[in-house]
Amino acid sequence: MKTDKNTFIKDFLKKNWWALWSVLLILIIVNVMIYLNFKDTTTEIKEELQKMSHSVVMLSPTGNIIPQKKTIITEDSPAFQNALKKILVNHLVVSGSELTAGFTRIPNSIVDLVNMYPPFEEFLKNYLTKNGIIAFKQYLITLLRLIKQDKYPDFINILNTKITSFYLTKKGFNITITVNTMMSYDLPEENKKGVKAKGTIVINAEGFFDPSKGNVNNPLGVMFDSFRITIPTKGGNDI
Repeated sequence: MKTDKNTFIKDFLKKNWWALWSVLLILIIVNVMIYLNFKDTTTEIKEELQKMSHSVVMLSPTGNIIPQKKTIITEDSPAFQNALKKILVNHLVVSGSELTAGFTRIPNSIVDLVNMYPPFEEFLKNYLTKNGIIAFKQYLITLLRLIKQDKYPDFINILNTKITSFYLTKKGFNITITVNTMMSYDLPEENKKGVKAKGTIVINAEGFFDPSKGNVNNPLGVMFDSFRITIPTKGGNDI
């Protein structure tokens, strides 16, 4: 029986050698592909880890991981000054169309203004001390009055921005920013439409920063204790 079994195996191998070699070849190819794929994956992981090691890992408001290049930030560094400029300009320079939901709604209170324009809410929640909130409230009161009187420009397009003054104080910093704009608006009382005029908005702010108090929206922990801003009007009589 054992001899017959061995004979059967030998005959089978002789007749089906090509099938065995095919299976062996397929196994070799599969193993090579698995190895190459593993190698590529390993390389990608190494590159990602290397990227992370040279970066600061931050979370976006939606929870996504965002690697950022490491930068040493000090109060007198250009990077810090530009960050301040971006925060102030992005949150405070706004068109009338944005404060009226595309001219479909007139706000009745400063609470309406904050609710209708998300950057105002973000600025209020993340960047202001108690004194800063008082200054912001005065700004909103003036905006609301101008909107109700139809004296605030419909559209304000930023042409360029410039830091005109920056110095350190005992508590933190003082910064002045000049924003050159192109405004467009209608003057119903003069029967004029699409009036265009250049304007200049000046923002002066004082504050400090403490990264230990930062959050996702305000990673540097910048806090403004006071600010002043010229408010443009239709006709060019800035407030």
